[in-house]
Amino acid sequence: MKTRQPRTSPDEAPGSPSGFEIASLWGQIPVEHLQVALKALEPELKREHEFRMKRLDKEEAETSARRMHALQMTGVIAGLVLAVGMIGGAVLLGSNGQPWLAALLCGGPSIIVLIKMFVLRKSDKSDTATVSEAGKAALRSLVP
Repeated sequence: MKTRQPRTSPDEAPGSPSGFEIASLWGQIPVEHLQVALKALEPELKREHEFRMKRLDKEEAETSARRMHALQMTGVIAGLVLAVGMIGGAVLLGSNGQPWLAALLCGGPSIIVLIKMFVLRKSDKSDTATVSEAGKAALRSLVP
């Protein structure tokens, strides 16, 4: 009864012979026959290699897609929390008699630009300039 060597690769099928078994069997074959056998075996090995490489590429693409989805969902959730927090803060400030501060917190461009930064992951110089100008204009209107 033959003793089986442990598999060295997770890709090997359970019933396939190990590399040691193959090498010991091929050691008994004459050199001429061995060359013919290796030439016949080469196309199969190439196909197996291509199959493994395609499988690895597919797994890598799936992993990358999962990571990108997680990143996008994190941005959407962060944008939602930020928007709800800013609107809630503006309502709280407005009900406490500070409408200008509420307008600064929830006013026009600031909330839109912040949500755009979190959800779309895009930020333009014009966006930050618009928010800055809106904040300056609101502060100028507060000073008597």
